Amino acid sequence: MSSTFTASGLLIFLAIIVLSALFSTIMLSMVFSANSLYSLPEFSSKIKTRIKIVFCAKVSDSEVEIWVKNLGEPRIPPKLIESSLLFFGPEGDFEVMPYGRTKPPYWTYSIIDLDGDNCWGPTETLKLTIKWSTSLPTGKYYVKFSLYGVCETTESFELH
Repeated sequence: MSSTFTASGLLIFLAIIVLSALFSTIMLSMVFSANSLYSLPEFSSKIKTRIKIVFCAKVSDSEVEIWVKNLGEPRIPPKLIESSLLFFGPEGDFEVMPYGRTKPPYWTYSIIDLDGDNCWGPTETLKLTIKWSTSLPTGKYYVKFSLYGVCETTESFELH
């Protein structure tokens, strides 16, 4: 009976060693996969992308300009800007603004492009123009610009 017990114990001991080695291999591969994710250019550019609303102003009865600064490192191409979300409206009653339509409400943009590369580069400013469908009443307004899920900036301001 002791030889049966010894053989069973040996099998259990070997199974524990094999399972431990398998677990270690899986854990190490997960660590290396996560580490390689951080080295991907797409991921590192997400980390290094920062934007900030620096100015908001009413330029006509139905038009507002929002100036957004690129404080990060990567250059942001027009396609990414056009795919972004812009929320705007009176505080508590804002809405998602569609990009580039012909009938208000909508928003457009222009890049204050210092280096002429047609991208929104570091230290450059993006001028968002919001066309509202009616006259904008005075009061507090909310704006949030979400750069295609990479980063976002929000601001509340008064229209006089």
